[in-house]
Amino acid sequence: SADAAAIARAIVSLGSTLGMQTIAEGVETAEQAAFLQGIRCDLGQGFSLSYPLSAPAMTALIEEKHAAGALLACPQDPV
Repeated sequence: SADAAAIARAIVSLGSTLGMQTIAEGVETAEQAAFLQGIRCDLGQGFSLSYPLSAPAMTALIEEKHAAGALLACPQDPV
């Protein structure tokens, strides 16, 4: 919706201004993923990217996507 798009733009802009990475949760369609990429959202998670997987299956998926050039490296921040 237009309201959801405005909220997402504001949050991504705020995060960027503060030097933070933004992560979208609940990305369920390719259209949502494309919109988020278009507004420069850094990361996303949701069913359009993958359904829940076991750790070995997730590792295989990441390796496959990385080998195909479909993933960019993501720095790991200490917790």
